[in-house]
Amino acid sequence: AYELHFENDGITDSLVPPINSTDANRENILYWARGHDVKNENDDSNTSGVRAHIGDPLHSSPAVVKYDNRSVVYFGTNEGFLHGIDSSDGREVFSFIPKELLSNLSILFADERAVEHTYGLDGHVTVWHDDKEPNKDGIVNGNDKVYLYVGMRRGGRDYYAFDITDPEAPKFIWQIEGGRGDFSQLGQTWSKPLKAKVTFNGVLRDVLIFGGGYDPYQDKDEVNGLGVARRADSMGNTIYMIDAVTGQKIWNAEPIAKWADMNYSIPADIRILDTDANGLVDRMYVGDMGGQVWRFDISQHHSSSDSDSDFIDGGLLADLGGGNSNNSIRFYNQPDVALINQQGHRFLSVSIGSGWRAHPLDEQTTDRFYMLRDNTPLITTGNYGRADGSRYRAITDSDLVDVTTSGGQPLSNIPHGWYIQMEDSGEKVLGRSITINNQVIFTAYTPGSAPNVCEPAIGNSTAYVVKISNGDPVLFNGGSSSSGTVTTAFDKEARKKPLMQPGIAPSPSAIIAEEGGEILATVLIGTEELPGINFDRFTRRTYWLDKHRGPESPAEIPAQTASNP
Repeated sequence: AYELHFENDGITDSLVPPINSTDANRENILYWARGHDVKNENDDSNTSGVRAHIGDPLHSSPAVVKYDNRSVVYFGTNEGFLHGIDSSDGREVFSFIPKELLSNLSILFADERAVEHTYGLDGHVTVWHDDKEPNKDGIVNGNDKVYLYVGMRRGGRDYYAFDITDPEAPKFIWQIEGGRGDFSQLGQTWSKPLKAKVTFNGVLRDVLIFGGGYDPYQDKDEVNGLGVARRADSMGNTIYMIDAVTGQKIWNAEPIAKWADMNYSIPADIRILDTDANGLVDRMYVGDMGGQVWRFDISQHHSSSDSDSDFIDGGLLADLGGGNSNNSIRFYNQPDVALINQQGHRFLSVSIGSGWRAHPLDEQTTDRFYMLRDNTPLITTGNYGRADGSRYRAITDSDLVDVTTSGGQPLSNIPHGWYIQMEDSGEKVLGRSITINNQVIFTAYTPGSAPNVCEPAIGNSTAYVVKISNGDPVLFNGGSSSSGTVTTAFDKEARKKPLMQPGIAPSPSAIIAEEGGEILATVLIGTEELPGINFDRFTRRTYWLDKHRGPESPAEIPAQTASNP
């Protein structure tokens, strides 16, 4: 990494080209980017003062790292910077901009009216704190290491990695370039890299797992034919697993014969699971832009004598939305997966809603919220979807129970899952769901018309709370009750509650805190509390003693080291 300064000859005029302004030369643009008020934006006639400004972190969720003597907040912005901010006083500890985004500075310096938003380093931030023995106290100290990873989302097709063990002296360690080499299929980097641990070639590996990314072709509207019928994407139709320290590709899901249906880009975060709680990830679920849902199983004990194809098995769990019909649905969000044990049935619920995020005002697609049953929750069978005679095939809409306007179904009548059709014009699911105490909670957005030509069409959002077993309402009783009492008669309107906040609501979050020795639990949607969802009595401390590790314990698998890569 090099200093962002006009004396740095590596930052050429071609990287920061002037745009329609007499003062938009390379020196002024770089001074402006460093925080100097070159354009006298505060009208104090001092062009060498401080410019109190920061780019918009539209989709970049912040990550907080606690060091011995401070906490630092890390996030990206659409100016193109990764920022580290001291939480105590707001001081910028450091910032970084990739050379690929230096041209953003010229565009923003020109400050011209634009139709399209400028995107930069807008992906989610992932932090891996390698908390070493003996303390493992959640604070960066001793021999600990801390790594940070960030994608570009609409800003581009790359991922970047940093060693932020010392926040005053961060180190750039690697870059993945989408469209090249081992990452030729990588699209726009929307998917958040998730830290995991696996066994590969007989060695424990610290890895990152992320979707293949977004194909901008999915932005096309009805004029171009997309939205009527789904179409194979040219990038993003894969899943990647890489070494968390070196960035080396370990595996990706090539759309070969085994996964011939992997034709659609995957911008979503991958849902990763450790189903046997041994510290190793062994299961993955994800949806794609063709309305498909995938399951992958990771070998717990892959050895050096095994082939790479023995490492991960998987297949199509569901093919939804009518396939190539006039109802092309898209899954942008991470599936919500929970282990359910009810009425003598044990399965993994895979809950996911559809919605065209690129066109939230679209009213032509009929979107749905799905709960799929994976009926082999804790074993690997090599078969995915549902049994169809002597073979298995993907679950389709016709295999699911439509509970949109009816309820009261027992689980025995819902062998593969259910769906709720979004009934309001243009209603769609643009966020993740969460499952709490056998209830699934999600938000849906309905576009609205603008009050006049000078105001935007904001629309409104609704919170849904339904039984995970059959989609029945459990909470609102026509929208008025907050007692949590189960409704006695089916009323589809009792599933949902209008939210106070206008526009597109964020995904729901479960908040669990301890105050005065009591556990407090609630569900927040943004800053709005969802009343009546009391689950504190289901949250308690659990203690156990691990007296004996089996012969195939992770403790007996060698860890990756410099001499044992």
